[in-house]
Amino acid sequence: MFKVASLGVLSWLALLVQLFSFVHAELDPIVIKGSHFFTKTDGKAFIIRGLTYYSPTFGSFSSTQPVDALADGPTCERDLPFFQDLNINVLRIYYINPTLDHSACMKLLSDAGIYVVADVTGAAYDIDAYNPRWHEGLLNSYTQVVDSLASFTNLLALSVGGFMSDEDQLTFVKAATRDVKQHIREKGLREIPIGWVSITWGRTTDTIAEYKEALEFVTCTEERADFFGLLMVSGRDTEPCPRAEDVDHFARSFQDSTIPVFSSDTGCWVEAQEKDNRTYGYMSEFFKNNATESLSGAIVMTFLPNLTQNQSYGLVNVGGANGDEIMPMNGFSALSSAMATVKPSFSNAVDYTPTATTPPCPTNPSNAGHPTMQPKPYSLLCSCMVDSLRCVAKKDVFNTNNVAELFDNISNACDHNMTSNCPGLTVDTYKGVFGAFSGCNNSVAYSWAANEYWQHHGDNACDLNGTAELRDERPPPSNDCKFLLDQVGKNGQNTLTAFLDSTPTGTSGTSGTATGSSQSVSGNAKKLSKGMKAGIALGVLLCVITVLLTAPLALRRKKKSKKGKEAISQSDPSDLPEFVPPPTHAQQQQNRLSELPEFQGLMRHSHHG
Repeated sequence: MFKVASLGVLSWLALLVQLFSFVHAELDPIVIKGSHFFTKTDGKAFIIRGLTYYSPTFGSFSSTQPVDALADGPTCERDLPFFQDLNINVLRIYYINPTLDHSACMKLLSDAGIYVVADVTGAAYDIDAYNPRWHEGLLNSYTQVVDSLASFTNLLALSVGGFMSDEDQLTFVKAATRDVKQHIREKGLREIPIGWVSITWGRTTDTIAEYKEALEFVTCTEERADFFGLLMVSGRDTEPCPRAEDVDHFARSFQDSTIPVFSSDTGCWVEAQEKDNRTYGYMSEFFKNNATESLSGAIVMTFLPNLTQNQSYGLVNVGGANGDEIMPMNGFSALSSAMATVKPSFSNAVDYTPTATTPPCPTNPSNAGHPTMQPKPYSLLCSCMVDSLRCVAKKDVFNTNNVAELFDNISNACDHNMTSNCPGLTVDTYKGVFGAFSGCNNSVAYSWAANEYWQHHGDNACDLNGTAELRDERPPPSNDCKFLLDQVGKNGQNTLTAFLDSTPTGTSGTSGTATGSSQSVSGNAKKLSKGMKAGIALGVLLCVITVLLTAPLALRRKKKSKKGKEAISQSDPSDLPEFVPPPTHAQQQQNRLSELPEFQGLMRHSHHG
């Protein structure tokens, strides 16, 4: 007969310890009210004390693939004590590879009370300054990053406008914000703050005025940015750190903002380790009461050194016998001392009433664009269009050629007049005019321009300096594709207004139904978080334990009341059922690997220190 006592008290305790080690406390998500961050449950003000964290090779012109620091659990564990020495509560991550597992590092950070602000743009796939537009490749890559991090409650926010240095790109940042937020709603994910950052910093009144106009542009409609991050460095050859008055000027300039504003990149540079006399005295200014009224903190550049620039903002070096030992620089100690005493404060959410009102959209914005945003990229239209073309871009053309030269080819193919000769690719942010194919990825847009050129110049013209090739005659489009292509016109000059509720079939056939809304999104059902799954598992296990502990007592009482009757036969299970935890984040990611589209973005390197 099964004896519960045979398990022993220590066995029960060990089992419970194993369970509780899995069920770790999740951090309270951060929400926004007015121009400030607050914890969701208790409504306490949350002011950023942050640090940028990325691989030393990030932004290196010799590196073709950036490194996702958040996917390296052992390295996170190595560096965590140093994060804690700096008294930080936020890490900013420049690059996320959505196919990797981030659970180990995110758990370590969560247990230490540290949140993450991540860029969805990364180093390679960003809105390009040379040919800015919002296209399906960017949308796919951005939403993959969202999906890979959304389950972690210590994800504070996501930036869709990383490294924005040209204000002309703001209309695309606004479109990206709109579509990423729509993706979050359609998938039933928790509300995650979506905002943008700029890498341009200036102290003059004119520069601040331009920023405020840009802020009005990205916050004047319903699908507005949730926060704004601004670069703040010295800019003076003889002074490695910003001045205290710079912070004060920063705070006063944005006191009427309707969204949280913080310094997403600040710090002090050093040319050589032996000359590291950085003090970080200005950092305390961010956390004084007069500053926290309008600012939500600051993120310091950067934990690891950038190996590609003469001036480094790094706080530590990596070396030692095995090449992986953290060696703090003098600047690390100085920043640690400066941050040890800061105690920023602001009202709790319940006592805070926002006074700033949503600004009207600028009528003639000098540094933004027309209020009309580029429509959401519609991959079905792009697929139908490229399937109908005979002259198309060669495979991987954007991975093996100079991007500037490729867009020169497009300009030449359109006779340097995109609006008249290639209206389907028109992108005019000041007039709010966007061609129907402007949201297609680079290779598809390139193919359309190549096909237009070939149609006007004959078979020998389908080359474009060896980047295009001619295909066999194409079959007629399916009814679905014809429905879409007829709306936009032969040259893509019209706007698509009616969509399909299913994926078009090949090049012939009839399936799919027209609808006035965008394509349906599958998999919208809300998924249980890891904490919820673990809580369910805990409840089930405790029920099992209760039953097993009380069952022998009940059986003995039943035996005594039925003397003389045949003893109740019992099975003799060898032990409790083995506890199997819910799928890990890595296992969940495996299902996505085969689904990632082969998108082509424009390679561009960061200029961060």
